[in-house]
Amino acid sequence: MSHATGTAGVDVGATLTKLALPDRRGCRFESIPSDRPERVREALADHATARIGLTGGGAARLATQLAETVTVDEFRAWHAGVAELLPAARRDARFLLVSLGTGTSVMLVEDETVRRLGGTPLGGGTVLGLGRALTGTARFEDLCALAARGDRARVDLSVAEVYASGDAPLATDVMASSFARLADGPHRRSDGRPEDLARSLMAMVGENIALLVGAFSLLVDVECVVFGGSTLRGNTVLTEALSDYLGRFGRTPTYLPDGAFVGAVGARRLAAA
Repeated sequence: MSHATGTAGVDVGATLTKLALPDRRGCRFESIPSDRPERVREALADHATARIGLTGGGAARLATQLAETVTVDEFRAWHAGVAELLPAARRDARFLLVSLGTGTSVMLVEDETVRRLGGTPLGGGTVLGLGRALTGTARFEDLCALAARGDRARVDLSVAEVYASGDAPLATDVMASSFARLADGPHRRSDGRPEDLARSLMAMVGENIALLVGAFSLLVDVECVVFGGSTLRGNTVLTEALSDYLGRFGRTPTYLPDGAFVGAVGARRLAAA
């Protein structure tokens, strides 16, 4: 990367603080829980950062604890970050950029401009909160691994099961209702194993985000959809759900390499400019 030595980028989210730190090879990435600001300060001190670009919901608070900072609008930071992490040859002139963090934002990028179209409170916070309530598992990585072993058919109700006669008005492989098998009634199967509950949760979050993103893509007539955000890290069940449902809109999503750090990379780039 072409940033000046000593410039760092920090994206302070509700759950995680993402850092793009100067390194001999250009840039090094690190994630720290947002309730540990002292570790963020230590990481910045260890890398001798002379200038720091800050973005995200907690940027203003962290700025009071640091020197030589530049606070950057979150959506501008994502715009700058995607320009570095995804070469122009791999994206269209107009594309949707989706930030899937604690919640989810959908942005329209048109050449040099970025505009937030909307979003949803569904995201990583949903996964962590409901995941803990349903399974007792608190760590994100453990929830992802649990979901990968699960069978959502044990807790979700499909269209094929609702229309057992075969006259369904839509694709029968679509789930008619998430977690419906846990309710009393003719389709009740069990209380659900932790892995089945985790998989249903991931799929529910992914499908609903994909439905929103797909609708926006039709509304603004955009085919290219680019995803980033910490919630996608190692989360195969969620990415499969996103890809499946966006495919029903005729869209094939691109998942950014190092997508958790888009905002931090952008904040670093803008601070160094």
